[in-house]
Amino acid sequence: MAKSASTNVYILLGGTADISDRIRTATLSTSYETIDLTTMGSDAYERLAGLQDYTLAITLAQDFAAANVDSMIWTFYDAGAGIALLMTFAGSTVGAANPSFAGTVLIDQYTPVDASVGEGHEVSLNAVCSGGTKLVRATS
Repeated sequence: MAKSASTNVYILLGGTADISDRIRTATLSTSYETIDLTTMGSDAYERLAGLQDYTLAITLAQDFAAANVDSMIWTFYDAGAGIALLMTFAGSTVGAANPSFAGTVLIDQYTPVDASVGEGHEVSLNAVCSGGTKLVRATS
């Protein structure tokens, strides 16, 4: 099995905002709501997958220049609506060794200023599943 290092995560938000060159950390997590259908006489739990949920947490190098990190993220956050998410692990070329993950997210938390003296200015955002569609994994 090939090993890899994170050096080129690609994220496109809203179909237009490529924030890849500002990403410091990115975490995409998925889960299903667990529905318990266990009945009397069972020897173990019986569970089914319910609704899918997914979240995206990103730390970025902040930039307040026009048409950069803050203006792009703030526009999506301020709209309070779902936006398209496209994410890959190693650059924008999708393939068997670099699948894409696509869905619709709502940026529900944005920290535009998180400053410490003498430190690089990093900011964070959190986005949650929105739009009623599952996260889609593709290899082409």
